[in-house]
Amino acid sequence: MSAGKSLCIIGGIITLIAVYLTSWIASYGLLKVYGMGGIFSLGDLFLYAESEAIDLNIPVWSVYIVGIGVVLTLGSGVLILLGTKSRAPAIIGAIFPLFIGIMLLLFTLNIYIFDYLYIILAVFTTIEPLIPGVDMIPIIYDIANISLGLILLLAGSLLGLIGGIVGPE
Repeated sequence: MSAGKSLCIIGGIITLIAVYLTSWIASYGLLKVYGMGGIFSLGDLFLYAESEAIDLNIPVWSVYIVGIGVVLTLGSGVLILLGTKSRAPAIIGAIFPLFIGIMLLLFTLNIYIFDYLYIILAVFTTIEPLIPGVDMIPIIYDIANISLGLILLLAGSLLGLIGGIVGPE
């Protein structure tokens, strides 16, 4: 098996775990920031795009771009795993979680360079656990004020990007 395939498999599995089972920001009160929050708010994001754009004082097209980014982030682990057959899905699947991971890393370090970061936080934030009555998922663990889920999200998407660039040959 080539190095590109191996990196895509490892990166895809790590990204799937990071998106669906771990919280990306550990100390955000009772709220959890992870992929299931994106699933819970995805319908409202597209249905009420105009009202959300007016509330946030942003153009409507940017709300739709955030929605497309959410969909690609939720499917990023699968896209990276599809990178074992072709380069393009791995690269596309790695770009959005890497972007969101870098933005959230800068947020945890109190560096604000992106105005739409609060939209990303609002879309992926939920108070509901993955399984009702089980509060241990998403896994919330802090390593030096940076969440384990954020580290896994960055590592998995970076491995997927490198595996996509190397290719499955």
